[in-house]
Amino acid sequence: AYKNFGSYKNPNKKVSWKTHQWLLLPACLVLGLFVVFSFVKASQSYLSEYVNENSKEFIGKSLDISNLAHQLQDERIAAFASTHENPVFILVFWSVNCAPCLKDLGNLVSPDSNSLLIPVNTDDKSSLEHAHKLFSAFVKDSLPFLHDESQFLQKQLKIKYLPSHIYLDKTGTIIKHEVGAKAF
Repeated sequence: AYKNFGSYKNPNKKVSWKTHQWLLLPACLVLGLFVVFSFVKASQSYLSEYVNENSKEFIGKSLDISNLAHQLQDERIAAFASTHENPVFILVFWSVNCAPCLKDLGNLVSPDSNSLLIPVNTDDKSSLEHAHKLFSAFVKDSLPFLHDESQFLQKQLKIKYLPSHIYLDKTGTIIKHEVGAKAF
């Protein structure tokens, strides 16, 4: 049935199906790419909606900044809070098994002088050496390697997706939560 249709220039001329196969492949590729990109876009918007919905439960809650400094063993946190009028602390949770996290590590630079980036590794002890090497290779700024060894912060903040960015004000109040790699 397909072998008896004519060409668009001469409808009476018999043209084989093989002549029109070159039209089918690009059409299938375009359709396939459309389906894939639509799926990716839909899953990204679902994830951001899910995260934003779940973030509402702890935005506005407070963390003790001095306890945070003690937990992460980072003296910069308390010093930064005392020397800046309206500091913003950005906790960046990451792992070695997370490709977007590694992309995010290469972009870790404080966005302004009032912000302090605090990258927090969430890996277990078995991956710690590998995590430290990756951190040293990726991070351009002079940020310390911090590890949430007991995953205390990760559990307290209900971090489910990595990389996660938690923004805290001077009092330790959570003002924003973002998920996914971002350029600072």
